[in-house]
Amino acid sequence: MYNFISQICDFSSPLHILICNAAVFGLSWSKTEDGIESTFGVNHLGHFYLVKLIEDILCLSSPARVVVLSSESHR
Repeated sequence: MYNFISQICDFSSPLHILICNAAVFGLSWSKTEDGIESTFGVNHLGHFYLVKLIEDILCLSSPARVVVLSSESHR
């Protein structure tokens, strides 16, 4: 994620839209070294953390939007 952030910071164009799409489903249950369930961390906390890291870029790129997608695969 930090590599992506550094690339975005080096990019001189504004960032008007960010689409966050849930990334994993059906993995065996496991926790990260921080004690967070892996699927929840990737699909939800990862998006939140990414948006927080580039919040300043999004504000400077106004108007900017963040779209968070999910799936019905959880049913």
